Amino acid sequence: MISEHIPFSATVKLTDITKRKPYKTEYHTDQQICTKNTMPSSLQQMYNACAPPPRLDKFDKYRYRPADAFIVVIS
Repeated sequence: MISEHIPFSATVKLTDITKRKPYKTEYHTDQQICTKNTMPSSLQQMYNACAPPPRLDKFDKYRYRPADAFIVVIS
């Protein structure tokens, strides 16, 4: 049970907040650790059995923005 209230008196200035450096992680993840050349055969079979990504470019005529759809080419 708390018998008395002790107010927190530390104040933070807005300029102190804006001067802080953005957070930068020290942890780096490896990318492309599993390529087609290094992929295990069981995983390669699953990969080959997957359906291709949908052709979103077919819906370009229905877009309200002039940009084309993002098309991913997997080789």
